[in-house]
Amino acid sequence: MAMVFDNYIVGTFLVSLSTFLFLLVLRRNNNNREKKSEKVSSRQLKIKTDAVNGTSSGECSSESGFGDDVIIVGAGVAGAALAHTLGKDGRRVHVIERDLTEPDRIVGELLQPGGYLKLVELGLEDCVEEIDAQRVLGYALFKDGRHTRLSYPLEKFCADVSGRSFHNGRFIQRMREKAATLPNVRLEQGTVTSLLEEKGIIRGVQYKTKDGEELRAYAPLTIVCDGCFSNLRRSLCNPKVDVPSCFVGLVLENCELPFSNHGHVILADPSPILFYPISSTEIRCLVDVPGKKVPSIANGEMENYLKTVVAPQVPPELHDAFITAVDKGHIRTMPNRSMPADPHPTPGALLMGDAFNMRHPLTGGGMTVALSDIVVLRDLLKPLRNLHDAASLTSYLESFYTLRKPVASTINTLAGALYKVFSASPDEARKEMRQACFDYLSLGGVFSTGPVALLSGLNPRPLSLVLHFFAVAIYGVGRLMLPFPSLKRMWIGARLISSASGIIFPIIKGEGVRQMFFPATVPAVYRAPPISHFFSPSVKNNMSRRQVSVTRRFVDSGNFPFSSALHSKSRSSPILSIGLVIVGAVLIIGYVYSGSGKSRIDGVSRLQGEYTCTLEVQRAIPFLQKAYGDNMHKVLHVGPDTCSVVSKLLKEEGTEAWGVEPYDIEDVEADCKTLVGKGIVRVADIKFPLPYRSKSFSLVIVSDAVDYLSPKYLNKTLPEFARVASDGLLIFAGFPGQQKAKGAGLSKFGRPAKMRSSTWWVGVFGQNSLEANEAASKKFEQAASKGAVKLSSALILHIQRDVDITGVSSS
Repeated sequence: MAMVFDNYIVGTFLVSLSTFLFLLVLRRNNNNREKKSEKVSSRQLKIKTDAVNGTSSGECSSESGFGDDVIIVGAGVAGAALAHTLGKDGRRVHVIERDLTEPDRIVGELLQPGGYLKLVELGLEDCVEEIDAQRVLGYALFKDGRHTRLSYPLEKFCADVSGRSFHNGRFIQRMREKAATLPNVRLEQGTVTSLLEEKGIIRGVQYKTKDGEELRAYAPLTIVCDGCFSNLRRSLCNPKVDVPSCFVGLVLENCELPFSNHGHVILADPSPILFYPISSTEIRCLVDVPGKKVPSIANGEMENYLKTVVAPQVPPELHDAFITAVDKGHIRTMPNRSMPADPHPTPGALLMGDAFNMRHPLTGGGMTVALSDIVVLRDLLKPLRNLHDAASLTSYLESFYTLRKPVASTINTLAGALYKVFSASPDEARKEMRQACFDYLSLGGVFSTGPVALLSGLNPRPLSLVLHFFAVAIYGVGRLMLPFPSLKRMWIGARLISSASGIIFPIIKGEGVRQMFFPATVPAVYRAPPISHFFSPSVKNNMSRRQVSVTRRFVDSGNFPFSSALHSKSRSSPILSIGLVIVGAVLIIGYVYSGSGKSRIDGVSRLQGEYTCTLEVQRAIPFLQKAYGDNMHKVLHVGPDTCSVVSKLLKEEGTEAWGVEPYDIEDVEADCKTLVGKGIVRVADIKFPLPYRSKSFSLVIVSDAVDYLSPKYLNKTLPEFARVASDGLLIFAGFPGQQKAKGAGLSKFGRPAKMRSSTWWVGVFGQNSLEANEAASKKFEQAASKGAVKLSSALILHIQRDVDITGVSSS
């Protein structure tokens, strides 16, 4: 019995040991299998069934050739515009939006002219059509029974350029619809709950579909655009959200604004009131209420506040409609948030829109900043074939945070400063500052066009902002000193300067002094695309020969005036304040007394006694009429002395003409001033996109201007010329035989002219999918050979798309 018992013990022990070893081996195999599956999931495409739209959503990793390139969280203004932009560039974009129904908001309804230009640049200008959007041409400012009208400086822009106001939801839906038309853009309704992080790199997002299913999506780049209430930004930035006030929104119906097509700002007590059209029959009213709390709507406190405090300060033309809107009870509120951009560069992720940066909505600059950021990001990403190396991509994209600063910080600073200046205060110095601002803007000329150009996004230069701001302060001090200064007035004047410094310098400090005024000193600005990780060997060779300079926009636009470094968190000293005051006064006064109405022009259009292709254009017009026939009905000329070409074209029967002068104009004749004033001729840097819609002109004629562009800029500018031309592009370029005379004569305009051969041009056209219009070239040569007027030695290039290139003519 004992032996049997012992055998049972031994047998039980052996079975237990065998089972333990079997389970141990099985567990190890399972662990290895899980690790292997993780590796596979990080390299290959894993298909999941999408319960939302019946399609399959891919989970892919960095080395996969399939799946999404970019995940965009949020499909508001920034998200929808970004999705269309990246999708148009060939990226596979997955957009996850919490609610794809039409939004209903009381802000984001006014797009400044600078924002509209960015919309044109992104190819989204048609999104403000068919939504009953209203043109906005400027502002009307009201204070204590007085008013002044401030028009946008749009004289140098084509007729389409202006502000736009609309229902925010309609605008967003139009952009979503346009983005959804691209086959590589997928919009999905779902709520992103978290970012998926692995070893410090954001790999994608986890989200819930509208049916409640938990899914994960992976992409090498995740861009968070989930708005002012973002719950994801804390891991990507250091949010310092301030709520200085709240907006109370109403809609006024069937009434007329005192100034049509203008936004109206009433400098009321305690803070401003805004009116602007959002449709042909509706006017939005936004009442600013200081602080984080507003009177209760439920118990009637809000209605009483609007009728007793606000209504008496509303212009008489709007008073009855305002009371009617209050009685209807459709009153909505929204906190006004401001948050400077303070990002934590995170591999695999980027913040955009209100999730990244907010400013007081008084100036309506939010959408302009968002669209400008998208243009910057698009230009940075464009040379990259893929986005797989997260570390290298993050290092490269650090330049985004600096390149966006001049536009964003100017609009942000202006919004914060204007809100504080426009708000009522018991402090005597602040009262004087408020009155000085109103009177300064009422002076007209440079005193109004300068600040309005800043506000509209047409001239986003931080230094110009600071100079105008302290010019207002100096103007206020000057008012106090007249007719006779007193100790009390001098004391108020000193406090006014101190108050002005106390308003603007903390805002500038929050934006970052170095990035705002000295972006050229930030090393990230000069980082080139990480070619070794992003391009094939053949592409690397091309890119190494023509690196993209990410500082071009700043250098060419003059957005930063200094090159010395200044730390972003340095304290503003009294010496800096006094220095800025003095510099501002001298520059503003000097500018005014030297003739503020004149623009500074370098004058390529005045080449006395020297060869110019522009003259050849005028001589060639009769031959062009025969070669192009009906295609000459709507012509854009680009080049120096464009006024003379446009004037001659306008004399031709059945021909409409516009002109772009690529250099400043000086001492022009009265006829040219008239053309500029009407917006027919404008001054624009052709190294940047033209503010015209695609196929706006039947024929685009370019003379002289391209001879001064390097190949890098030609590869950007030529497609832009072709974009706005529906039937053809015609280039008058210098012939190599004219190199010495032309190069010597025009080198003072930045660089000597480069006289290129027809073979060289053919190569450039091939790189940009442009080909010669052989039929038009033959017709032109035949007409020119029979003409009484003989053309000089100029290279005339007839260009169109998708036609076999065989001929480039010279005459």
